[in-house]
Amino acid sequence: MKNQGTSGYEVTARLLVPAFCRALEGEIQEAQKQKSGHLVVDGRVLDQAPGSYLYSFTAEGDFHPLDDSPVEVRIGASSSKGVVSSFDRQTIVLELEEFLGEQISQATLFSEPWYLLDELRKFLIEQITGYGEKGSLFDLPQSLIASTACRLSRH
Repeated sequence: MKNQGTSGYEVTARLLVPAFCRALEGEIQEAQKQKSGHLVVDGRVLDQAPGSYLYSFTAEGDFHPLDDSPVEVRIGASSSKGVVSSFDRQTIVLELEEFLGEQISQATLFSEPWYLLDELRKFLIEQITGYGEKGSLFDLPQSLIASTACRLSRH
């Protein structure tokens, strides 16, 4: 979509997306510096298969992990990487790569809250380069993009 700015310069999404990606990279770097652990307790195995161990924990404190976000669980010198399978109020279900025992009284959970920012950055890069699975947003008819943008700008 092209817009004629007040200064006479033509602005296109293809020019803006790289700037958005650079801004996202800066946000990701800042978020990575603030990595902190969260206490989880009362862990137990729900299911297991080779290389995949499903654990349920109770999250202590104010913690709201996102489904499918990468995590690392540490218990003393042992640790395992995995993903958040689900989170409901204080119960968090994790799919871990390593077996850490049938029951875990407490552990420290490190999440990667920048995960969604990085996914958005990757999506934007796919769109600008045309390597998305379903094509690029820029392949849509300009009239559709313009009408959608007009409707969104009214809200």
